[in-house]
Amino acid sequence: MAPSNCFLLNLTWVVGIQSRRLKWLQKLSEIQWIGGLDLVSLLTKSFTNYCGTEFAISLSTASVGLDLAMISLGLEPEDEVICPAINFKASPLAVLGQGAKLVFCEIDPHTFNCDSADVERRITPNTRAIFPVHMNGLSAPMDDLLDIAERYPHPTHGPLKVIGDAARACGGYKETKIGKKGWMNVFSFHTMKLMTTLGEGGMITTDDPELAKMLRGIRQWGNEADTWGSSYKMTKVQASSRKCPIKSS
Repeated sequence: MAPSNCFLLNLTWVVGIQSRRLKWLQKLSEIQWIGGLDLVSLLTKSFTNYCGTEFAISLSTASVGLDLAMISLGLEPEDEVICPAINFKASPLAVLGQGAKLVFCEIDPHTFNCDSADVERRITPNTRAIFPVHMNGLSAPMDDLLDIAERYPHPTHGPLKVIGDAARACGGYKETKIGKKGWMNVFSFHTMKLMTTLGEGGMITTDDPELAKMLRGIRQWGNEADTWGSSYKMTKVQASSRKCPIKSS
């Protein structure tokens, strides 16, 4: 049986993408030892420009980014973090991994994103952060969540932190990019996501200079950070595979 036109079009697209990546990798092999090309920095700068943020921090995986987001909060056992009830397990596990209390909120049945009204109902004096997930390319109601975060400050730490799990999103939100909304957003470059870096990879975007410094420190064994860390760095090979097709806008 002859293959369908749809299959042939998809195959042509995949082959075209892979061909461009192979050409880029060939170019990389020719210039790798000349001039000290830093592909990770090039990708990070490109992603910063795309999102319009002040900072981007490259990572080995997005799951690592979710862990770093929770570490940066300095959570205590009584602290609470609100996550959507329909979700991949990575973000809830990041909360539990830091010993905090996970609080699930209901989702909007039309978008599968956080129901902002239910988020507001679940806030207590122990709430530290709202942790929305941008589901399947559709952004969570970030403006509503940011407004809630300002109106219900933590008694010690001030306004709640809004941290976006943007593993499934990388586009626009109300005439800006989703990476601009919230304290930080964590992006995934896993094979099944909108962009990929040879199977795994991640990026955090933020406009907070102190947060960016802390995240870079945690990413590299705790250097220049007031907490522990390990090696969570993206490799040059990962960065090279992403740098080829990405375009800043």
